[in-house]
Formats: sequence, C-alpha cells, structure tokens
Amino acid sequence: MKRQNLLLTLLRLPDIADPVERRAARLLQTTMLAGLAALSLHVIALVTTLGPDRAGSALTTSLTSIMLALGVLLILRQGHVRLAAQIAVFGIGFALSIGVYFGRGVTGTGYAAFVTLVIAAGLLLSTRTAFITALLASAFGAFLMIDEHMQGVTPERFKSTILSYAGNVSIFFATAAMVGFTVTRLKRDTELSLRNQEATRVAEEKLSLALDASSLGTWEWNIGTGELTWSEKTAEIYGVSLESFGGTYEAYFSLVHPEDRDTLKASIAEALTTPEAHYRVTHRVIRPSGALTWVRAYGRVIRRQDGTPVRMIGTVANVTNRIHE
Repeated sequence: MKRQNLLLTLLRLPDIADPVERRAARLLQTTMLAGLAALSLHVIALVTTLGPDRAGSALTTSLTSIMLALGVLLILRQGHVRLAAQIAVFGIGFALSIGVYFGRGVTGTGYAAFVTLVIAAGLLLSTRTAFITALLASAFGAFLMIDEHMQGVTPERFKSTILSYAGNVSIFFATAAMVGFTVTRLKRDTELSLRNQEATRVAEEKLSLALDASSLGTWEWNIGTGELTWSEKTAEIYGVSLESFGGTYEAYFSLVHPEDRDTLKASIAEALTTPEAHYRVTHRVIRPSGALTWVRAYGRVIRRQDGTPVRMIGTVANVTNRIHE
C-alpha cells in the first residue's frame, strides 16, 4: 500500500494554470519516470552480473541518479516546476560529467548524452540555459582534452581529439540554437492560441448578453446524428428543462402543434435543398403544461464544400404576445 501511495504521489501533478509550464512539467515528469525505470534496470544488471562490491563507482552513480530523479519528482509534485527542471538539468549534467571523467574520456554515447542535456535545458528552462549548458559541456570537453594531453598521448591522437572536440562543440551550440528557435515558436504559438481563446470567450460573453437582452434562444441541429442542442433560453421558451428535453429532432417535433408540423417540415426541407433559401418559420408549441405558445425561428444551413448540408443553427423567440396583439 505504501509503495502504491508513493507511486501515485510521483504520478500526480498539481494544477498548473500556465500552459507552457504545464507542458514542461509533464515532459519533465515523463523523462524522470523513464530515467527511474532505466536506472533501476541498470542497477539490477550491475548487481546481478558484477555484484555490489565489483560494481563500484558505476553502482554509486546510478543509485545517486535514482535519488536525484526521485527528488526532482517530489519537488515537481509541490508545483516548483522551474526549480525541479534546474535540479534535473544541472544535477544530471554533474552526474554525467563525473561518470565520463572516471570513464577516462567522452565516448560517442557521452557526447550524445550531453546533446540531450542541451535539448532538455532549452525545453524545460530557456534558450539562455541551453546555451549555458552547451558552454559548460564545451568547457568540460576542453578540460578532458587537456587532461588527456597531460597523460602523454601521441601528437596524432591529440590532433584527432582536437578535431573531434571542435565538431562536438559545433553540435552543442547548433543544438542550442535549434532548440531556442523551436521554443520561441512554441511560446509564440501558445500565446497566440491563448489570445484567440480569450477573444473567443469575450465574443461569446457579448453574444450571450445580447441574446439575453433580446430574449432569444439559440439552437443547433446535427443533421447526420439528429442531435439537437438548445440553450437554456430555448428550453425555457418551449417550457421544458434541458435535463428533460430529449435533445433530438423527434423530441422537438413532439412539442410542435400537430396542425403546424407539415408546414414546419416543408420549411426545413426547403432550407436543406435550396442553398439560397433562408429558414424562417412561425409556429405553435404545446408545452408539457398544456399552455399554447407561439415561437418564431430563424436559421441557416452549414454545408460542406460539395453543398451537402451538415448542420443547422439559429435562434428562436417567444412571439405569443405579438401574435395576440
């Protein structure tokens, strides 16, 4: 039970309002969980094949990395996304540097790990952090190169090391630049999406106010499924609640006065078959209470590019008083 509670704690993220920060939190959580799984398997393999005594520094590094990942997840659980990302990036970078140093040299896998670290720094923190990480990785590579030279390697080997180092430094900074470009685009797209959402929300609020002021209800009919969606005002006009209304074409017709149903069907058919036609109809409604109400509906048909009707949308008003006048 305790293990299950710990797992649920690590998997559960707090509510994060900012979409960019929320995306970073999910990415960091997924990365840390994947890292935990990989490191756990690595520790099991070390202990099984070499034993705790012979595993030595590799086992210590892996166990330290597991504790680091758990710490990052717990900090992330508290909602401190940036702090968790900083610890993850620079903690993993430190652990990677120690492992590479005691491994005596940066292999292709080591350089790939540093490139991944640059990408993580850019995605989780900022473009500036990605370039700082690239600079630190380059400085560490230079330190290893100098250390290797002091060990007395041959001139040919050292020349090859310099060329390899220059190529990898270029990769570090090119990666940082590409990540920076990608992050900038993502942030711009996110900000644009948020502005569009806000503009849509404001427009919907204004429309709602206008409809309330004019006592109009709105409706939408999905022609393919037959589903009919009403606003609260529309349900009020027809004398039903949204919960009791069936939400179908048939449920709507059951409220229409029997003498007006043929006229209503003809108006709908004309609107569906004639692109230029406007749906405009006045008919009687028999409410569940038995009261007779006159309504006037306006609408238009939404069509595909080939002209096939897919939806009808419109408004409806209670015109009983106007009819009686």
